[in-house]
Amino acid sequence: VGSFWKPSLTVLVFVCSAVTPWTLQFLANPTDEPRKAVAGLIDFGWVSGTYSYSDLPFLVILGLLGGGMGAAFIKLNIMLTKVRKQFVTTKAHQFVEVLIVSFLTSTALMVLVLRAYTCVDNSHAAGGSDLLHFGCPEGQYNDMATYYLEGMEHSISALIKQSNGIHYATLIKQFIPYFILTVLTYGIYVPSGLFLPTLALGATFGHLYA
Repeated sequence: VGSFWKPSLTVLVFVCSAVTPWTLQFLANPTDEPRKAVAGLIDFGWVSGTYSYSDLPFLVILGLLGGGMGAAFIKLNIMLTKVRKQFVTTKAHQFVEVLIVSFLTSTALMVLVLRAYTCVDNSHAAGGSDLLHFGCPEGQYNDMATYYLEGMEHSISALIKQSNGIHYATLIKQFIPYFILTVLTYGIYVPSGLFLPTLALGATFGHLYA
């Protein structure tokens, strides 16, 4: 976030963002292999796989759909910002808005975790996942609880590494409320991040597309 922004600053930020993780990893563990994680860096692990040239058109379509989703997010947020400028005009209004969004978020997560989950066999989980079993018998885990109540980095990693396809209904039930809640949360008067939530949305959407 900056008061004065220009294209050259965008290039500088991009280069710094690309170089910084490598530099930090090199300085922290200069003798380790690059694939080893360093504390403080976001690491989703490695996924082995191959692709063919016939897959590229489908990747282009995925990119277009992702761009459309991003454009929709921005459009909705601009509309919401206009509403905020009109109605959220005092500190009291700001505080009430935070309470309302927090209440909606908590309610949505409770409903999804306790009512909209599917019990999945433990053998279908991505390697190394910390599984939550709320409401599920032994040997199975609650997919919604594992997705929403674990750390966001863990959730994204599980979506990327999951070898068995997650059910369509589960992915849709994850994506739609999370998208809406992210739009509502971005712009309220709390220091909430946007980087990991958008990665989580992309991982869910990508898994659904795949």
